[in-house]
Amino acid sequence: MHYDSRKPLEVIEDACLDNGSDFKGRLRSMAKILGPKKQYLYPALISEREAILLQPMNSHRNDDCIWINVEHIASDNGRSHFEHNHLHIKLGGNGIFSVRCSSRFLEKMYSNHYLIKNRLLD
Repeated sequence: MHYDSRKPLEVIEDACLDNGSDFKGRLRSMAKILGPKKQYLYPALISEREAILLQPMNSHRNDDCIWINVEHIASDNGRSHFEHNHLHIKLGGNGIFSVRCSSRFLEKMYSNHYLIKNRLLD
């Protein structure tokens, strides 16, 4: 596992630039695709080629913002591990990270992910 001393948003901003666009432009794109539904937790499409789409758990301006890749959510038979308001995320090897979130957040995250994936990545 690789650890980076930069803030998560700095890593994401650099990854966006490596893929041909800046972070703010990618957020504007998501807002246009998903619509201005008073939504401030727009996902960030980091790489179209590698289909990397990250969803922030709270405002991306917060240094402690956790970013989730839906593809890394632990699952059994296609169902996500979401129990007692905790979402379980796969880490390298056999590790699991558990984060607290609401079922409403989870629904929104999945619907955004599949809308973007079907529109831009397939």
